[in-house]
Amino acid sequence: MQKKQIIILGAGISGLSLAYFLSKRGDCDIRVFEKKERAGGWIRSDMSKGFLFEEGPRTFLFSKCVELRALATELGLEKELVFSHDKGKGRYLWMEGKLRKVPIWTGAFVKSLLKEWRVHSVEGDESIWDFACRRFNPKVAMHFFDPMVTGIYAGDMRKLSIEACFPTLKKWEKTWGSITKGLWKMKKSKGPFLFSFARGVQSFLDELEKKSRAEFHYG
Repeated sequence: MQKKQIIILGAGISGLSLAYFLSKRGDCDIRVFEKKERAGGWIRSDMSKGFLFEEGPRTFLFSKCVELRALATELGLEKELVFSHDKGKGRYLWMEGKLRKVPIWTGAFVKSLLKEWRVHSVEGDESIWDFACRRFNPKVAMHFFDPMVTGIYAGDMRKLSIEACFPTLKKWEKTWGSITKGLWKMKKSKGPFLFSFARGVQSFLDELEKKSRAEFHYG
C-alpha cells in the first residue's frame, strides 16, 4: 500500500507533536518545513551560562496538562519531570518599590470583591481589559490582570480575548454570575501546582524530534 505524503509547516510544539503521532501510524511519509534553523518555535532552553534559562514557556499547570505529562512518560522523560513545591504557590508583584504578595488587599481590591457578585453577566466576547474593568475596576485590571496577561501571553490585554485566553473566568460568569463565587466553588486540584523538565522544556521537544520518523527541513 502506498504511503500517504504528509507535509507539516512549522516545527514548534504543535508541528513536532503531529509529526510524532503520525509517525506512530507507520503509513505516512512525513516532511516538516521550518523557516528557522532549529525546531522548537518559541520554546528554547539556554544553559550556555552555566544555569538553565528558559527563553520561552518554562512551566505547565499540573491539572491542565494531563496529556502532556502522558506524552512525556511515553517519550521516556517521566524521571525528568520536576514539580513545584507547595511553598512556591505564592505570587508576587512589584508595586510601589517593593514586592507584594498576591492578593494585595488594597482598598480598591476589597471594594471590587464586595461588589463583583452584583455585576451583571454579558454575553459574547470582550477584551481582557474590558472584562476586568467591568467585573472589578481599572485598578484591579492594571495591578492584577495586566501582570498575569504579560507573564502568560506577553501581550496587550486590551487586544486579547477573554474567551480565548481565560475561558474559565467567562464560564464562571455565565454559570455562577460571579468570578469570586466561581473561585469559591471550583474543585481544588490534587497534586503539585506546576511542573517542568530538569533539562529545560526544549528537552521535551528535542525528544519529540528525535523519535519522529520524519524528514526535517530548516531555514
